[in-house]
Amino acid sequence: MSLPDLSLAVFSRYQNSRQLHLNESGLISLDNSQIPADLSGRVYSYFSALTGRHADLNIQTLQSAAAKSNATFRNKIILIGQDERQLQTLADSLSNLQTGATYYTPTESWWMLPLLLALVTVYLLWLLPLFSKQSGLFLGAFLIMGMISVQPVLLIMKGIWWPTISIFLLMLTGQLAVYVYLSGREILNGLLQTQHNAWFQLGHYQYEKSDYEPALTSLLKCYGDDEVLSDLYEIGLRFEHKRQYDKALQVYSEINVRRKNYKDIEKRLSSIIGISSSSPQISLPNQSQKTLVMSQMEMPEFGRYKIEKELGRGAMGVVYLGH
Repeated sequence: MSLPDLSLAVFSRYQNSRQLHLNESGLISLDNSQIPADLSGRVYSYFSALTGRHADLNIQTLQSAAAKSNATFRNKIILIGQDERQLQTLADSLSNLQTGATYYTPTESWWMLPLLLALVTVYLLWLLPLFSKQSGLFLGAFLIMGMISVQPVLLIMKGIWWPTISIFLLMLTGQLAVYVYLSGREILNGLLQTQHNAWFQLGHYQYEKSDYEPALTSLLKCYGDDEVLSDLYEIGLRFEHKRQYDKALQVYSEINVRRKNYKDIEKRLSSIIGISSSSPQISLPNQSQKTLVMSQMEMPEFGRYKIEKELGRGAMGVVYLGH
């Protein structure tokens, strides 16, 4: 209901109040009596059509009332009217004022409710996904129960009614949405981990059989954990030993993207980069044979021999020491 209105006027007349005042915060004063209200003078009442509770209303005709003595109506509020529903509404308002069964929304609600909505949104979008599914359910249930329990306490102790239904619905629907999201993410992560394990087992098996190119294809489909990077690094060394520098460069570059500063990967990249196709090559005057500089690289392998160092070179070729 909205105050001051007819019910307040009748109530002040019944109380014999000489002073009626409404201040800027919405507080209505009747002499020494005070009725908290919002800035518009509105209050929520217990007796109303909304709650389904109504004050007792003894309806009598004018003829029957005139036949009774004046003592019958002493210290009672007499309402005269033709519409029974309007009389019931007025009687409910007067009963609320007489019994103090009025509730109000504080003036601070204009900024507190948007702030609470913002806090709930931050909790749902950023904080809740950090918890596990079980912890998130427990925390959400705790907060929802807290919201439900705070309202009756404020209503009984302070006569304050917060219209928190929007916050409650946001909290409930958001909690369910995050729970579904976390459940789906857990299932997806399990499937991806199973796929990773399958590809790694296949790639590692191919690597042990010295099928390096199929192994590389399989391992590149895995996560960049230590086991995968170790196998990729060894495959890169094998390509480098066989002077397959393009493939070695591809493997080392992939390792460097997945994890910076892995072992001596930067040194190997700097020594091998460009050699396979466009690196500087050394040639003697009037010499058609071109050789590669291998000072900081893995020496190549020729069949079952691993080159250890260069012994010398001439017009017809280069001599290496092999093991």
